[in-house]
Amino acid sequence: MRSETSEQQDVVRELRRAGIAVFAVPNGARRDKREQVRFKREGGSSGVPDLNIPYPCGGWPGAVVEMKRERKGVVSANQRKWLEHYDSIGWLTIVGQGAVDALQQLSDAGYPVRVPSTGSSALDAPRSLWRGSATPGVAPSPLERAL
Repeated sequence: MRSETSEQQDVVRELRRAGIAVFAVPNGARRDKREQVRFKREGGSSGVPDLNIPYPCGGWPGAVVEMKRERKGVVSANQRKWLEHYDSIGWLTIVGQGAVDALQQLSDAGYPVRVPSTGSSALDAPRSLWRGSATPGVAPSPLERAL
């Protein structure tokens, strides 16, 4: 089973390949007590979704994605509060159970991302199963090179 980190990296690569603005929130980083205090003073907050996509699409002003492993991923109470907040201001909120699930939900909402049509992992899918085609003049992403 792939890690949540590798699943998130696949989503970020595909969003960037599609020219969609995305950034990660470093909430899961390990910090000593001093760094934790500084992080909170700088505006850090527990439960903020893993990915922020400030890119309007499909009627949504933007999207946030909370990444989980394909199996056994659980949304915490703080994560749920943040997802509810983003939902209340009209943003698309996604809990992605792996890269394929997150990309499928983004695609269903109108985001121009490619999604493997079968398989449990974006890296396991043969190139022929991807919808869409590589963008001319754009170097293939690591995800594409792995296929």
